[in-house]
Amino acid sequence: TVVEVLHDDRGIIWPEEIAPFQAHLIAIADKDGDQEIKDQAIKIYEELGRLGVDVLYDDREEISAGIKFAEADLIGCPLRIVLSKKTLAKNQVEVKKRKESEVSFADIKDLKEIFKENN
Repeated sequence: TVVEVLHDDRGIIWPEEIAPFQAHLIAIADKDGDQEIKDQAIKIYEELGRLGVDVLYDDREEISAGIKFAEADLIGCPLRIVLSKKTLAKNQVEVKKRKESEVSFADIKDLKEIFKENN
């Protein structure tokens, strides 16, 4: 019933209270793989896990960013966190709430504050 009521043309929009994952972490690296991006993404994943945040981590290298974003919308986690070469250069991540269209940026060190605000 929830999925039937809470969805859009891109997929599910899980309410935070019953979402299978609170966040969808997407690492965007090229096919050769950018080890710095992978290492930082794992640190973020582990840190959020220590904070009790359930995170779905997409580290697939053979899939384009566009497909990863489309699949993230389809799955419908309340928050999408993207780490890429561009964001890592600024020590930031891209943050997007599934139910909103706007994208924002947050310092990596401030991620735990985002989850405090959303809880």
